[in-house]
Amino acid sequence: MSLILFYTFVSSIVFVYGIGLECIYVYLANPKKLYFVLLKNIVTVFISVSLTWALCRYVLNPLKVHFLLPVLTIVFLEFSNLLIKLVLPKFADLKPEEKIFSWGLVFFCLYQSSSFFECAALIFSAALSLLVFLFILTAIKRKVDANEPFNEWKKASLFLISMGLMLSAFYLTDLSPFFQFF
Repeated sequence: MSLILFYTFVSSIVFVYGIGLECIYVYLANPKKLYFVLLKNIVTVFISVSLTWALCRYVLNPLKVHFLLPVLTIVFLEFSNLLIKLVLPKFADLKPEEKIFSWGLVFFCLYQSSSFFECAALIFSAALSLLVFLFILTAIKRKVDANEPFNEWKKASLFLISMGLMLSAFYLTDLSPFFQFF
């Protein structure tokens, strides 16, 4: 549980590592579209991580051919995308921000975890982090739109400043004695 909380809020996968930040910005205009995209990407990432983790643990590690891991990761991720396209043809088109999110998350999970349970926890925390910060930025966007008509470049800079302030606010938990469970 502490791993999920850590990678969702304190060291957010979205803001610290930048995985999914483009998805948040693209789907900020219509956040409901992100739910289907997120579900599809989480299933794809979970299938790819499962196959790659098993292959790495039982084949690549005993043979000491670790250098094949990035290539096999891409192969399994594209295979997972193909399976999703065959099962759900409605989601056949893969946008660049979705591909960046899924590729980044797969590589992050494989290189940051030491067990399959940690991989699954990282996938869940990435989805949770994406949803939490999407809600926060949607609220900021609605507040800005309701009060004053800004130019688009002013809105983008305000969102970037808001993201930076949220990220620094979560690092203040290191100073507080109430957050010693991380």
